[in-house]
Parts: sequence; C-alpha cells; structure tokens
Amino acid sequence: MESPKTSPDPADALISRLYRNALGVPPERYRAWALEQVAQLIPCDGALWGSGMAANLRFHTSTVVGLPADFPQQLEATAAINPLLPRILSSLEEPVDMRSVLSDTEFRSSEIYRQVFGPQGIERILSTGHRDERSGLYSLVTLYRRDASKPFTDAERNSQQHITF
Repeated sequence: MESPKTSPDPADALISRLYRNALGVPPERYRAWALEQVAQLIPCDGALWGSGMAANLRFHTSTVVGLPADFPQQLEATAAINPLLPRILSSLEEPVDMRSVLSDTEFRSSEIYRQVFGPQGIERILSTGHRDERSGLYSLVTLYRRDASKPFTDAERNSQQHITF
C-alpha cells in the first residue's frame, strides 16, 4: 500500500526558499526580502532583524520592514526599560512573546509602550535572539502586530524558532 503524500512543512519550505534565493537577491536587500518572506508564513505588520555585539547590545546592522527606519535606534535608546530584553537574553534560541513577560494591561501602561510601541500601534511582539559564544555576535528577529486581537499562536512561535535557527 502506498503511503499518503504529505505536504512539506511551511517553515521548511520557507527555509529552502531563503537558501535557494540567497544568491538571486542583492545582498543589501536580502534581509528585508527575508523578513517579507517570513511575514508570508507568520503574518505581521512589521519586523526587525538586527545584529551586533552582545557586550553592548547595539545593532551594527539592522533592517526593518513595516516600521520607521529609526525604529532600531528607538529600541536601543530604551533598552534599560524594555522588559522583553532580559527575557530574550535568558531564553536565547526560543521565541519570546511579550504576553509571557507582561499582561496586556501592564504592557499598555508601561513606559516602553508609551515611548516606542504605542506610537507605532504595536500590540503584539514575538522575538527570538541568538548569540554566538565564540564571536560575541548576536542576532535578533522580532515580529510585530498592530491588532491586539491577533496574538501569536504556539504554531507561529514554533515556526519562528525553526526558521531563525
């Protein structure tokens, strides 16, 4: 008896597409293109991909889609009041949902919301950090949603973890 054909995992298909097209997308456009591809798998209104030195948590390179170009600098300037950052750093390789850090009420009354997320209409955040122990470099991929009624699901968290690896 023939085994049923299964459709490929959407995250695996995305990873394959990212690899296959890496040489066909201009290097200066690759990160934005990759974030746009991720948004097709995990719907979001904005995304950030940043890299830098873990020692000072400053981005050397950052790309945003659906957000102002200065958004990474806003995050850096408010790192001391961002409750998501310590959780990301203590849970590297695992997606962190802002809802696991603060309740919606606490989030909306927080200083980071007033200064950074609220003005952008950001209500949902899913972020994964990675640090290379040898080089001290880190990468951060964060997805943002403006619709509070659309929290990130477990399946979306699993997909983000799989593709950011």
